Amino acid sequence: MSRRPPPARQVREHTTPYSVAAAVPVPPGDRAHVLRAGRLAGVLERTARGFRFSYDGDYLRDMGLPPVSLTLPRRAEPYDSPHLFACFAAVLAEGALAAEQCRRLRLDERDAFGRLRATAGGDVIGTLHVVPAP
Repeated sequence: MSRRPPPARQVREHTTPYSVAAAVPVPPGDRAHVLRAGRLAGVLERTARGFRFSYDGDYLRDMGLPPVSLTLPRRAEPYDSPHLFACFAAVLAEGALAAEQCRRLRLDERDAFGRLRATAGGDVIGTLHVVPAP
């Protein structure tokens, strides 16, 4: 009796849902307000090259306010990244909860920015909230 060789494994290209490669097309004006402890701290944008976070001028002028994250120290120049910044990705649900949110809200699971805008404005852990910009 001869043994059959194991089936060939299919290799899929790995992309993280937080990278530009997995992002959905960028609609114009795809922006969100970032609130820290209920105060406007800055604007998060999805760009053709990834993501951009810019601190709000009023937030920067108040020297008593902390940065939104230790990885994003306060500064006037915007931060650019090909990936969603870790402090914002940490607010997103994972696993079965993420799948359920996407199903109920009819969101693309690969669209981390869209998920962030739709789910991180209400009851979230921590002081960061992300809401769609008007």
